[in-house]
Amino acid sequence: MGNKRDRPPEGGWSWLELVRSTDRELLDKCRLDTFRGSGRGGQKRNKTSNAVRLTISDLAVTESTSRSRAQNITKALRKLRLAIALSLSNGFGRVCNTGPLPDDIRPYFSGGVIRINLQNPLFPMVVGNLVDLFVNCQSSWSAVAEACGVSKSQLRRFVEKHPSLLATVRRIQADCSKEKADTEGGEIGGG
Repeated sequence: MGNKRDRPPEGGWSWLELVRSTDRELLDKCRLDTFRGSGRGGQKRNKTSNAVRLTISDLAVTESTSRSRAQNITKALRKLRLAIALSLSNGFGRVCNTGPLPDDIRPYFSGGVIRINLQNPLFPMVVGNLVDLFVNCQSSWSAVAEACGVSKSQLRRFVEKHPSLLATVRRIQADCSKEKADTEGGEIGGG
């Protein structure tokens, strides 16, 4: 079973627009596939298709931990929001945030510390804004920490606590290093 709603509009989707959308709105933009989950679960598990896969653009997430399809869809939507926030794909309108942090997430950066739980619905928005800042600040830890109003060590601690965010930051750093090397190499060869 699947719907064909995974094509973005001509201008593409903004990652922030997708992360902020309601479950119903996001689900309408995804292709939803249901299938039988593998593993333990006995007779019911073998008869019902309650595992789900959500696909949007080039991202796909699956969830099959619950016996309830509705719970699996809710958990998959949470995973998908985080995957969208972490995505560096141009398909999600990575228009880098150059201004201050949005008002709805600013309280999580108070007191010089980033305090937000992974289960908080705003967690993907915090992560997405950090990714934008790393891209915009050319992966400078100091510049991102200053923009967030936290210390560099607090920023590092938060990023290192979340492996998927750390992997994205490392990809950004590698891209920035490559661009810098290409620029320097072009100047040397053109001299």
